[in-house]
Amino acid sequence: MKDFKDFVKEETATQEEAKKYVKAWQKDIKEGDHYVMDMGLGFLLYGEILKPYDSFYETEEGSYYRFAKAYSIMCPKGEAGDVHIASITKLITKEEFDNILKSIKKDL
Repeated sequence: MKDFKDFVKEETATQEEAKKYVKAWQKDIKEGDHYVMDMGLGFLLYGEILKPYDSFYETEEGSYYRFAKAYSIMCPKGEAGDVHIASITKLITKEEFDNILKSIKKDL
């Protein structure tokens, strides 16, 4: 069984690895941006970057995350949380995002 120190060590290594995949355009993602994320689950996630709620986002580690609300066919009401910028596939316009959201929420 792993102890907490092993968990922290593995998590730190995972975070360092993820940083290697961040593209220049992803570093510029900011509040108000809209995005698509393909996690290889068979459906896409669509999100909106929200205002950071914590000083964590001002830290070195936090600079690789954005607070967002994401939607999908599996979660049409959306869910707020942190998103690592390396996992964002592409940015989309607000108009595109609104049209996608309308389609996702049509059966609610």
